[in-house]
Amino acid sequence: MDYFKDKSTSKSTKQATTNWINCLEKFREQAGYCGKVEEVDNLKILEEQLSSFIVGMRTKNGSEYKAASVNAAIAAIKRHLDSNSR
Repeated sequence: MDYFKDKSTSKSTKQATTNWINCLEKFREQAGYCGKVEEVDNLKILEEQLSSFIVGMRTKNGSEYKAASVNAAIAAIKRHLDSNSR
């Protein structure tokens, strides 16, 4: 079943998810959080970390992301957590 689930996800969706998770993990590392985001087992802590990430999201030139990009990031993080959390 996982084979078919994996095949139904487009290549661009996988790349976008990987990109946003890398951004999130970089943020978490800079903020001093330990481990991977999918290893956070306390919902309140996870919500705080994700909220801080979303509020602080900036492009490489320091400007804010457009709403569509923020929504894409949230969807990518949700996909990742749904697939990889304990």
